[in-house]
Amino acid sequence: MARPTVTEAAVKRARELVAQCETDRPVVTVSWEPPAHDNRRGSRGETIWTYTKGRWNVYVGDLHLAEGSTLETKKMHGLEFFFALPDDAPPLDKLTIDYAAGDFVVDVRAI
Repeated sequence: MARPTVTEAAVKRARELVAQCETDRPVVTVSWEPPAHDNRRGSRGETIWTYTKGRWNVYVGDLHLAEGSTLETKKMHGLEFFFALPDDAPPLDKLTIDYAAGDFVVDVRAI
């Protein structure tokens, strides 16, 4: 089973957040928000395009799974992780999760 690399700094911060979490089942969730584009009409009827870059999200929260759910979590470093990734996301073993400058950072190594 493929696993990402999680730095010491990320583990430390995740443990701090889990300790603050007042839920039954705190998990570290890692998700990918793919790039997107949209358009709307301007005041003169022109098309205005909006583009967003893809971004990684890492947060700690409660996980409630419906009975019979096939979603899986992974235990790593004494923490429970949930990876909410689309089918075309990079393989987990290519990810490095770090914590720097007050934010979680996900880096993808070359595939």
